[in-house]
Amino acid sequence: MEIAHHALELIEGPPDRIRDAIRQWLADTGFKVKSSPSDFYVRAERGSAMGVTDRQTERIMEVIIRGSGSLTAVSVYHHTGRIGPIVGATFGGLLSDEVNALWKFLRETPVTSR
Repeated sequence: MEIAHHALELIEGPPDRIRDAIRQWLADTGFKVKSSPSDFYVRAERGSAMGVTDRQTERIMEVIIRGSGSLTAVSVYHHTGRIGPIVGATFGGLLSDEVNALWKFLRETPVTSR
């Protein structure tokens, strides 16, 4: 069972616009963005701690954004609050699928022209 997934990519564009695009994607896909301690850290949650199926179970996505010249490093740590297996439910590739959907959105969104 996959309980965590980490990915790191360099994306062309300014960090503040990439952060705004990430927040938009999170909201559009049902994540609730929690207050962030800085402009370049985003934490969002989806689901419930009491969820039984994978799609109902609490998932947490933490994103760290760091600019470097014309590129921005984006680190995504996506994990679940679930401890141990629940009968009949396994995560499979759900966490990595959600991270890959975020990367796809960022590649297709013109963050430099907003």
